Amino acid sequence: MNKIRRLLARYRGRPLLIAVAVFLFILNLGRMGISDYQAQKEEVESKQVLLATYENTLRQLPSLRQRTEHFDRQKGEIVRYFMKGESAEEISSKMQIILQELVVKTGLEPEYIKPIQQREEDKDRDFHEISIKLRLGGNINAFRDFLAELAKSDVYFRIESFSLKPGKKGQLLVFLDLAGYYMTSTG
Repeated sequence: MNKIRRLLARYRGRPLLIAVAVFLFILNLGRMGISDYQAQKEEVESKQVLLATYENTLRQLPSLRQRTEHFDRQKGEIVRYFMKGESAEEISSKMQIILQELVVKTGLEPEYIKPIQQREEDKDRDFHEISIKLRLGGNINAFRDFLAELAKSDVYFRIESFSLKPGKKGQLLVFLDLAGYYMTSTG
């Protein structure tokens, strides 16, 4: 500390203070230059990552187009099994008639075939779903024939659940929950 005081007294402190200030100024400029360089380097690296991602996406574009076309074809093949009509009520009536015809054709006795509460329609989807409950009577062969006819049908029905119970006179009671799919003319 005494040496610094003597040094300042010897040169009256001004030139030394100016030299220290210039030195600190140069150090500060160097620090700012390095931080600017680091910021530019990070920016360039982030742009390189974005560019690599973009190039990767461009390489995948033809395969994405092919997959999209494939899914569009699949959608077209599936949609042809959906019923079409003006309203859910009209379509549920058509589904009941189709199921009634299949039941009678296969020799089962219908106790009831009725749509249950309509499911909440999703406005974003192209298709909608109706649940139908069936209670049928008959033998196991007639039930097997009914399932075969249901599978061959031009309308897609998904079996959500079923149960078989013994009935009177060696007959079976069949309880089925089906889901039928449809598209309305309005969307």
